[in-house]
Amino acid sequence: MGLLLLKLELHPMIDNYIIFKLLKLNGIGNVSINKIFLEIGDDLQLSFLENILSKKGKLEEWSNLDELECSNEYKNIIDSNVKLVTLLSEEYPKQLKKTLGISAPAILYYKGNVSLFNQPSISVIGSRNASTEAINETKEICGILASEGFNIVSGYAKGIDRTAHISAIDNEGTTSIVLPTGMYEFKMHKDVSLTNKETDWLVLSEFPCASVWSGSNAMTRNKTIIGLSSAVIVMESGPQKDEKGRMSGTYNSASQANKFKIPLLVLSSDIVSAEGNKTLISNGAQEVNSKNCLEKVKNIIKNLNLNTNNNQSTLF
Repeated sequence: MGLLLLKLELHPMIDNYIIFKLLKLNGIGNVSINKIFLEIGDDLQLSFLENILSKKGKLEEWSNLDELECSNEYKNIIDSNVKLVTLLSEEYPKQLKKTLGISAPAILYYKGNVSLFNQPSISVIGSRNASTEAINETKEICGILASEGFNIVSGYAKGIDRTAHISAIDNEGTTSIVLPTGMYEFKMHKDVSLTNKETDWLVLSEFPCASVWSGSNAMTRNKTIIGLSSAVIVMESGPQKDEKGRMSGTYNSASQANKFKIPLLVLSSDIVSAEGNKTLISNGAQEVNSKNCLEKVKNIIKNLNLNTNNNQSTLF
């Protein structure tokens, strides 16, 4: 035991706290950290990290970080009942890492059921100012999928997002709320009754816990929403940009799904007349409604599993 302790002291290892500190460095973000760990591989000795930081000209800044300030901030997070997973954690969502690659968040802060990170999940997204038809279909689709064991992922905004979370819980399913703020900013909405059973829900954020809402955070969050899921369902979307040139968050998320090759389903234009829905369908997205959603999602999962098995078989 004494030799083991001596070895640990001589060769300190990288842990979650080290990743937390890395994000304090100017110019070091998710992409940089993912690349660093690709270079380090499985040997997580702190000395290897410091060698890389030295090559990047960051070792002095790293050494000069206020250790007391960092450790106190980290302790306050833990003491506030916020937990975290990092790229080093067994619980880190495998789907997110697989989909986003080197742009996957280095840290995810959370409350709730950590196992939902790796439960089969479907993202359901759409307009804040949704039509009655889109709201009703969201209730139906999320209720059906949640009842079949699919975790419903969305962004907690009013309209489609909030309806998706509520329907999942009301149908005794599970839901993940992905925040565009830090965890300290999360407030329970009167319409969203997260049960006392933490097995039913997960609230998560990739941003520092005290971060407030910003447009850029919201767009970054959208990529995480789609990255957590095996498929994305767009319930109602405006055009890519409105008459004032403002980007539609829903349409942007759908575009990100296409970029990362995540299967995209869009509520049928026979049900809603939203311009974004029509454009996305004309560009190749599958039309979906409450009558065929389960079949389409199961087919997507089946094809994903087949592709995974085929890829693995080529290794032998």
